[in-house]
Amino acid sequence: MYQCPGEPYAIDRAVHLGRLATFYSKCRECPHRHDTGLLSEATIAQLSEVWSANGGFGARFTAEGVEGVYRNQITVADVRRVASAFGQCARTWQQRTSHVSEPSVALAGDDRPLVPELIAAAAEGLRWAGCRVIDIGSASSPCAAWSLAALPADAGMLIGNASGQTHQVVVRLWAGAAAPLSEPGRLSTLRKAMLLDTGRPTRTYGPVERRSLESEYLATLADHFHALRPLRVVIDTTCRAVTRYLRQLAARVACDLHFLQDRVDQPSPPSPAPHQAAGVSRLSAIARAVCERNAHFGIWIDGDGEACQVVDERGQKVSTETLVALIGQPLQHESAANREAMYALMAQSHAPIAGGDGGRIWFGDPVPMPDALRALAMLLTALSRSDQLLSEAAAAFSA
Repeated sequence: MYQCPGEPYAIDRAVHLGRLATFYSKCRECPHRHDTGLLSEATIAQLSEVWSANGGFGARFTAEGVEGVYRNQITVADVRRVASAFGQCARTWQQRTSHVSEPSVALAGDDRPLVPELIAAAAEGLRWAGCRVIDIGSASSPCAAWSLAALPADAGMLIGNASGQTHQVVVRLWAGAAAPLSEPGRLSTLRKAMLLDTGRPTRTYGPVERRSLESEYLATLADHFHALRPLRVVIDTTCRAVTRYLRQLAARVACDLHFLQDRVDQPSPPSPAPHQAAGVSRLSAIARAVCERNAHFGIWIDGDGEACQVVDERGQKVSTETLVALIGQPLQHESAANREAMYALMAQSHAPIAGGDGGRIWFGDPVPMPDALRALAMLLTALSRSDQLLSEAAAAFSA
């Protein structure tokens, strides 16, 4: 059986060949596209011409980065190609503001076993473009953005997994001052750079160094993990970095954290929808665990540590607007077309906190970025100011 990329149902070989013969758009990304059966040589030649127009690049550009299923859609070679093109773009952007010819790029990944070879390929591509690579190790997306600003580095690259699906790879990119790349925007510039064979920009192979700023990032959250109520919290996330951060931060307080993934054998169910929709599908499981354990609330955090969804002690969802009201002063709720636009909106308003799309809560210090761990830390602090239940506190802001 065959299954077209992004479609939830299987098809047989006859339908597969029929779609190939009609140049079905999703065949370009299909790992079975070379199974051409008895198609004519002329049709096969036309298909090869269409596929080569994409340079053999199997991953897809989204509004927030580059993603694909590991080995089927995105390969080691694809990551190296993205990195080399990104390195050339970083050189161009840096030369507009600095006379230094060697841009520095912070590189991070998540803790999955498949990531190290992708990190190595990304480092090779960046160094080929003459960039200085700063490997900051395993990190969530917010930690990577914070490290990029703290170093400071001229650009940043994270190989992560926002959806939580086991074999999904998502490449997130930042320019200077931790400004995220989106499409439309500078991500479009990267896409165009990949289509142009401009040659190697320099004969110098960039250096690489290892540096971790994880402890410094966690130090910015430490004040929230002090004198907390003995709150019981159910946490569901596939982001191993966030799990590690929380275990370290909560070790010195009386909060009782129950990680939902610790008590189930299977990871979050795959979903063709974006990672925000995956959070919605997990809330019912979180709500059940909250009621079973008599917890004060439950929270889902996406695979990169950016977005979150919260349920109260009754298992009822708390809206992002209410959550923003609970944890932030002054308050505002904004949305923008993409990550680049949201970053610009936050930078112009200098707002310390704002609600974005899909459960992302943006913070303005030291640079605008969404951070689910910071949102959770501030919620714990807010609930520890009194004996109120989350539903009672939420009702006061909703009234």
